[in-house]
Formats: sequence, C-alpha cells, structure tokens
Amino acid sequence: MEGQLDVGDSVQLGQISGSVQVVGLRTTQVVSADGTLNYIPNRNITIVRNLSRNAMTAIVDLPVASDTDSGTIERIVKKVNAELVPNDEDLTKAPEIVGLVPSQWGGLVYQVRVTAKPGTQSAVRARFLTAYVDALRDAGITVRTAPTGTKLP
Repeated sequence: MEGQLDVGDSVQLGQISGSVQVVGLRTTQVVSADGTLNYIPNRNITIVRNLSRNAMTAIVDLPVASDTDSGTIERIVKKVNAELVPNDEDLTKAPEIVGLVPSQWGGLVYQVRVTAKPGTQSAVRARFLTAYVDALRDAGITVRTAPTGTKLP
C-alpha cells in the first residue's frame, strides 16, 4: 500500500469509510461507523482518502437574514471564539472568519472555517456551531434554516 494508510487511520476507500483495522498483503480490513467489518481486496483499492494525515477543515455555516448587521455577527463570533478556543484541544489553529457568502438555498450564511486534528472536525464544528447559534439567539439575531421543501444539492 506504499504507506498510504496505517492501522488506526480514518479512511475512505471507494464507498467504504471507517477505521483501518488490518492492512494485509491481499486485503485491508476497515470498520465502518456502524461497526461493520469490511474486507477489501487490495487489488480493488484505486483511491485512498486518508482522513488521519493532515489537519482537517470544517466549515461552520450560520444562516442569517439579509438585513442582519454583519459587524454584529462578527463581534459575536469573535467573542465566542475567545471563550472556546483556549480550552479546545482539538483545534490546530484559530478559527478563520470568512464572512457572508451565498447559501445553497439562495439566502446568506456567515461562514467560519475551523481547522482541527484529524477525526475531530465534525465534533469541533458541532461545538462551535452550537455556541455561535446560542450566542446569536441570545443577542436577538434569528438564525435561519433552509425553507421547507428546499432541495439541497
């Protein structure tokens, strides 16, 4: 496998995602999130997505109304970051504020990019999203969701 994956790595091999349990001469064993043990013949592995080798980036989208003051959102996000960042051992660098961008459903989202240790990016995104939404709501800012019936790509 030329060092592309090691036991314990979080990987995606074709349609299979999970944690590598065994790398053998002929097969690789990967345990999926639901506990399924997958035996993959090495000759069938054409693309390896190793999610354990580099810091991983997650995007936190905060859907807001178009008339919401972006400066207020930025102040709230910075305040939340000041509270969370010092105690979050999974972050590999400070969150990066991207700002307002169009959403997939036609509204606006205020984006923040968080970079975390491999395998922790989903949990980090969830922690920061929860804290941002709570702080925005406490400030009286409505956090929107996609309109009912909207099909996302």
